[in-house]
Amino acid sequence: MPSKKRKDTKKTTDESSAAKESPFVSYEKLVETIDVLKKWTLLDDKQKSDKKELFKDTADCVVSLQVNYKKTPLNKSTYIFAISLPNHWRHESSDFETCLIVKDVNKTPLSDRDLDLTETKNHYRELLSKDNSDQLVSEILPMRELRNEYKIFESKEKLCKAFNVFLCDRRLLHNKFDYLPMFLGKSFWINDKKVPLPIDLTSTSLKSVLESKLNQTHLYLSGKGDMSSVNIGLLKQSTDKLAENLMAVNILLLKEFGNNIRSLSVKTEKSISITYFLDCGFISDIQMVRKSADNKPLEDEFSHFVDSNIQVFKNGNIRVVPKQDVDLDKSEKIDEIESKWLSMTRKRDNKKKNKRKRLSAHKPNKRRKIVKKSVEQKSD
Repeated sequence: MPSKKRKDTKKTTDESSAAKESPFVSYEKLVETIDVLKKWTLLDDKQKSDKKELFKDTADCVVSLQVNYKKTPLNKSTYIFAISLPNHWRHESSDFETCLIVKDVNKTPLSDRDLDLTETKNHYRELLSKDNSDQLVSEILPMRELRNEYKIFESKEKLCKAFNVFLCDRRLLHNKFDYLPMFLGKSFWINDKKVPLPIDLTSTSLKSVLESKLNQTHLYLSGKGDMSSVNIGLLKQSTDKLAENLMAVNILLLKEFGNNIRSLSVKTEKSISITYFLDCGFISDIQMVRKSADNKPLEDEFSHFVDSNIQVFKNGNIRVVPKQDVDLDKSEKIDEIESKWLSMTRKRDNKKKNKRKRLSAHKPNKRRKIVKKSVEQKSD
C-alpha cells in the first residue's frame, strides 16, 4: 500500500512541474528573478530614506519585461501583440481606471449639448448594467465630446494619463476612415502606448468580452529598434503571480520570435534591470523573412462576358482577363464591349510599367556623384 501512495505523489509532482514549464528558463528561475528584484528594491529603499514611506510608492511600481532582439523585427508599421495574463494587476490596484469611447446615439447633435452627451452616456450605461459589467468601465466618453474637448495635444496627453486602459466600440476602429487612431495620434500610439482596445458592444456575453480585454497586456513593435518592453504586473503582487505572468509572456515571445531573442530582463521604473536569459548566438544565424502581403485577386466568371473573367483585388481594383483555357480561332471575334474592357485594363497596366521605368531612370546614382567629387579633388 505505501508503494502505491508514493507513485501517486510522484505523478502529481510531475503534473505540476509539467503545467509550469516555461520557455527560455525554468519556472524556478523566474521565481528567483522576481525575488531578487524585490530584495533589490527593499535594499535601495533602506539606503535612500525611510523604508515605510518609500515602499508604498515602490510597491505600486509597474514591473516590466525588457526584450532585446538579435535583429530588429521586420514590420513596416506598429504591430501590437495582445497577451492574456493569468494574474492581471488591475485586481490588486485601487486606482485602476478604464475609459470606454463610444459612438454618439444621436446622429445629428441636439441644440442642448449637455443633454446630447448625457443621453449617449445613459444609453451605454444601461447596456453595461444589463450584463452586470457596469463596474468594469469607469468613464464613458462619446465621440462628440472627444472631438470638441480634446483637440489640443496637451488635452490629449492629460486624457491619456488619466486612465490606465482605453476601450472603444470596434466600429470606430475597423472602418475605412480610421478617424479615431488619426485623431488620438502620438500621445496614445507612441508616448504612453495606450491604443484603445476594440470591443463588440452588440455581443451577448459583454462582461466576458470586457474581462478578457482588461486581462491583457500589450507588446508594441515599431520595427525601429532592437528593444521593446511589456508590463507584467505590480511589485506588490506575490512572487508566484508575477512569475506566472512572466511565463505567459515568455510563451508568446518564443512562439513569435524564436531564436531571435538576445536577452530578457526584468525591471521597474526606478530599479536596475535583472537579466534572467542571455543568448550569445551569432546574428548571422538568424534568417528573417518578411511576410509578403497576399495580393492575389479573386477570379471568377462574369455573365456579360463569354471569353473573359473578372479579377477583383483587395484594394477594390477590377481587371478583365481573357480566359486561359479558351482558344479563339482567327475567325472568331470577341464582343465589342468585352474587347474595350480588355484594352482598358492593358493600357492601365502599360501605364504603370512605364511610370516605374521613368521613376527608376530619374533616380540619381549616389555612387557616381561620389566618384566625380573624388576625381575633381584629385585634379585640384
